[in-house]
Parts: sequence; C-alpha cells; structure tokens
Amino acid sequence: MTARIASIVVAGFVVLGALMPSRGLHVVLRPPPLMVTVEDGTGLVTFVGPGPADETILGAVAVPGHPNAVVIGWLGGQCDDAVRIGLGRYNDQIHLYRSTSERSGPCLIGGIERSIILELREPIDPARIIDTTDWLYSAGLTRLD
Repeated sequence: MTARIASIVVAGFVVLGALMPSRGLHVVLRPPPLMVTVEDGTGLVTFVGPGPADETILGAVAVPGHPNAVVIGWLGGQCDDAVRIGLGRYNDQIHLYRSTSERSGPCLIGGIERSIILELREPIDPARIIDTTDWLYSAGLTRLD
C-alpha cells in the first residue's frame, strides 16, 4: 500500500513538473551553512527565506498575522550540504518532498532544526501541505531526479 501511494505521489510530481515550469528559489540557512533550493511546481511561491531559528518546527505551520506565509521545518544533520524541496499540487493538496545531499568527510552526529518561510500568492491552510518525504523513503524512492 505504501509503495502504491509513493508511486502515485511520484507520478504526480512528474506530471506536474512536465506541465508546469518550476522555479528554483534559493536561501542559505546558518549555522552551519546550508543551501536550500525550492523547486515550485505549484506557481504559488513568491519568496523563500530563513525560518525562525528559535523554534522547533516539524512540517508546515501558519505564520500568525501573515495568511500568505507558511513555515516549513525539518530535522537536518551535521553533514547536510544542500537540500532540495519540491512542491507540487495533487488534488486539493500541496505535496512537499525533501532531498538532502551530504558533504564527504567526518561530521558530528546530531540533529539540526531547520526551517524556511514560504511567501505564497494566496493563503494556504498548512494542513493542506503534505510532506511525502517519509513515504518515498519507506518505498525506497529517495530522489525526484
């Protein structure tokens, strides 16, 4: 069942990527430096910036007082070199997928809380943003490209 769901999600991203031109928006998070690229297949994202550094955020949360903004948070690692976040529409939901590349060499073991803020063309309920990263990893599909 999980493999079927993952296949549907990947197919959705492939179709969306083919039909809608994606825009790569970039932000560098610190410390340590991490390049994050957002591939927006929805046409909704107008800006990407660093999220709040003092909060633990996992998933998508609303930004109080800013209905057109959401914060996306995840737990990263000490060896992370770059993160690519893909966004695509599937039915009434926004599906998010995170792909991380790691630098070579020794790294400390430990998690780093990471987050970005997305400014959108229209208000989106964060509950409609589904992080499919774990589904794809459990199905053995770890990359969109």
